[in-house]
Amino acid sequence: YNTPGTASSGLNPNAPRNPLGTLQDNTNIGDTYRSFGNFAADYRFPFLKALHANLNLGYDASKGDGSVFIPANAAQAYTTLGSSYQYHQKNINTTGEFFLNYTSDIKPLNSNINITAGTGYYDFLTTNFNYARYNAAGDLIAGTTPVFANDRPRYTLLSYYSRLIYTFNSKYIFAGSIRTDGSSKFSPANRWGVFPSAAFTWRMSDENFLKESKTLSDLKLRLSYGVTGQQDGIGYYGYLPTYFLGNNSAQYQFGNTYNYLYSPSSYDASLKWETTNALNAGFDFGFLNQRISGSIDAYYKNTKDLLSTVFVPAGTNFTNQLTTNVGNMTNKGIELNLTGVAVKSKDINWSINYNIAYNLNKITNLSTVANDNSIGTTTGGISGYTGGTIQIQSVGYSANSFYVYKQVYDNAGKPLEGVYADLNGDQTVNSGD
Repeated sequence: YNTPGTASSGLNPNAPRNPLGTLQDNTNIGDTYRSFGNFAADYRFPFLKALHANLNLGYDASKGDGSVFIPANAAQAYTTLGSSYQYHQKNINTTGEFFLNYTSDIKPLNSNINITAGTGYYDFLTTNFNYARYNAAGDLIAGTTPVFANDRPRYTLLSYYSRLIYTFNSKYIFAGSIRTDGSSKFSPANRWGVFPSAAFTWRMSDENFLKESKTLSDLKLRLSYGVTGQQDGIGYYGYLPTYFLGNNSAQYQFGNTYNYLYSPSSYDASLKWETTNALNAGFDFGFLNQRISGSIDAYYKNTKDLLSTVFVPAGTNFTNQLTTNVGNMTNKGIELNLTGVAVKSKDINWSINYNIAYNLNKITNLSTVANDNSIGTTTGGISGYTGGTIQIQSVGYSANSFYVYKQVYDNAGKPLEGVYADLNGDQTVNSGD
């Protein structure tokens, strides 16, 4: 209503919405159904009882459907005189794993060997059903008739792996593994990634020179190196040239019919696995029959071919942003964990835990071209701020570093409102500062 109390002639589309009114005007009724199950089998071969065959099968199926109704006088749908539509989605996730395991003591060598080899198959299928939208009176809203009745994005992962653990004299443990993963998110040329690892453990407290200690109850040295792959957070078809339908405001008229435009999506045919090489060294320790115990670890990780969405020069792809392998990043740090058993009796156990960690993270490369002059890619959205972002991914800095102006303070230590430091000395406070 206007100030005198007369009805307003229309709604200001830029005005903020009343959150309570938005909830009350939106009638959303839906149902979700879910079913999941697992099957596991373990078979011991009669001719070699140390050899086991294991089969694990699982599924997780769900579907959700419902309807939404927004009345004609609701601010969120006033341009179409209300909105009424249905939604329906199905998800089917299936897993299958098969592996062989062999464990045996080698008594002449005072050793134990544990060998595992197997494969895994993981499939994720989503079916989205598309429906037209109508206004509150039941009239079809122009441009909402779906071109496709449904879409079925699907992603599959196939894995092969093996692991060997050799223990000598119950004190020296050597472990090695290798796995090969194939993801449908990458092209056939880059689909497979090979990820090895190796580890060594020494139970120092079992050595003769420490075994008789009345204070030290456990001391173990751990060393490991491994390569891992990462392919989460990207679309299912980022390596393929695809098209998407334009929105309702980008249609063209042919006679009395309004038709959608098809626009090409950005893609990178050379998309591949993001990999991390990790080196770790640590100690596990215990004193006074484990009344005091803990661990300390130091690590270094080097991540290459980061999967990220970055801005690209105009004309180099179909859009100005591209999901691709761009940049490297390092992480190094140290972690300390301590546990103390303050009270241990038949009726009461009381332990105290403490941990502290330090990590230094740095982006070492973030560009697809040499001699890139870009300061980085902004990120970290924040509400109520004109620029929209307050963080940045920039070479030489930690990931998600804050990218804001430096506040100027008075002699009393109070911030001066709207006054910021000119860090580069060009007499202007701008993005260079």
